[in-house]
Amino acid sequence: MAGAGVMFFITFLAKQDSSHEPKTFQAKVRYSYVATNKYLTCDLKPPQGG
Repeated sequence: MAGAGVMFFITFLAKQDSSHEPKTFQAKVRYSYVATNKYLTCDLKPPQGG
């Protein structure tokens, strides 16, 4: 798929189940110029460690 589209990483806050504290999620979506657009993943964003 080289050069045929764009990969988006969308980060957002949401409440999981009945939790009162919002958590950070990250979705990965492929926008393609030549094929069907595709949702790939949506998971809790991994912690930023150092």
